Amino acid sequence: PKIAEDGTLSVSIRANEGVQYKLAGYSWSGNTVASGEQLSRFLTLKAGEPVNLSDLRANLDAARHFLGKFGREAAIIDPVPTFSGENVTYRFVVHEGDLYKMGDLDIAGLDSASTEKMRGFWKLAPGSPYDNTYVPYFVKHLIMKRQGVSFTCEFVEQLDESEKLVNVRLQFKAE
Repeated sequence: PKIAEDGTLSVSIRANEGVQYKLAGYSWSGNTVASGEQLSRFLTLKAGEPVNLSDLRANLDAARHFLGKFGREAAIIDPVPTFSGENVTYRFVVHEGDLYKMGDLDIAGLDSASTEKMRGFWKLAPGSPYDNTYVPYFVKHLIMKRQGVSFTCEFVEQLDESEKLVNVRLQFKAE
């Protein structure tokens, strides 16, 4: 350490990055609602290439989010590495968790007639397995024009952990 005349302290540290491991392969276990092939579509890892841990985390988060399509909103994917020399093999252990179901649908920002019309378009019935891809699809494909007025729609998905429900709020706003 060096102290400058103005009182600031400078510290130099040597860092050894260590071995950069290359992917030897991977497998999935514990998954029942989606196949390993389906989950592997979210991985950008390639055999023989160095493993980028931040990319791996993002890939596994995307795969975990995909499990929400099957009502598994609280799914966890644990990467379990096995090292051999400069290679690593992963076993991705999937904990699918409880099945979440569609809870309440709250529609705000529309008059009562338009609200009922939106409810009629909504196809995810209360008590059915929740599909986290349905709400964005519904919002994207919804024609949000009424008497020449354009609307935007924002949505919020609220997990009810104790009841294993997902309550959805659609908030319409005139543009």
